[in-house]
Amino acid sequence: MNEDKVTLRDIYDAVNRIEDKLTKRIDGIEEDVDELQSFQNRVLGISMALSVFISGAATFVWNKITKA
Repeated sequence: MNEDKVTLRDIYDAVNRIEDKLTKRIDGIEEDVDELQSFQNRVLGISMALSVFISGAATFVWNKITKA
């Protein structure tokens, strides 16, 4: 009779393989999230600068119209 016994070492090895796979997937996802956050921050900065410029121009034009 040949009994295949599962040892605690076998379980540790299986868990370590699963952890390695998950770590690889999570690292890739974290890189993608960092890129998206960087892009989002750039877009928000540019839109803020544009809104300040447009707001200033609109205020200037409005003041010229109302004081005429």
